[in-house]
Amino acid sequence: MNRMIIAITMLFIVISSAIGESYYVTDVSQQTEYHLQMALTHYHQNHISQTKDSLRQAKNIWNHHHAVLNSLLIHNYTENISEKIETSLNTLIYDEDKFPIECQNTLNALQVIRNSMIPYMDNIL
Repeated sequence: MNRMIIAITMLFIVISSAIGESYYVTDVSQQTEYHLQMALTHYHQNHISQTKDSLRQAKNIWNHHHAVLNSLLIHNYTENISEKIETSLNTLIYDEDKFPIECQNTLNALQVIRNSMIPYMDNIL
């Protein structure tokens, strides 16, 4: 009987951890995406200083959660997003016309991470 209780408890802990991990990564990704979307909106309205501020906020959010995200995701994914946000910021400063493309690439990479956290059968197996 004790083994059964321990097994059920362990199963509950594993399932809770998986759900918590999925929620955390999705939440951080959505916060970062929001600021990147705002950066694109400000860019299209020709508000460059607000665009930079939105990009910096996205960068701060992602970097603030970077250590935890590294423990939950593949390190290449988290580093890739950090680099893409920095590239978007540099592109805005040095080659403004290509900024929407770089920012959209960052949004696409975040979408891939979010989709990998949704419990589809392919993601579970």
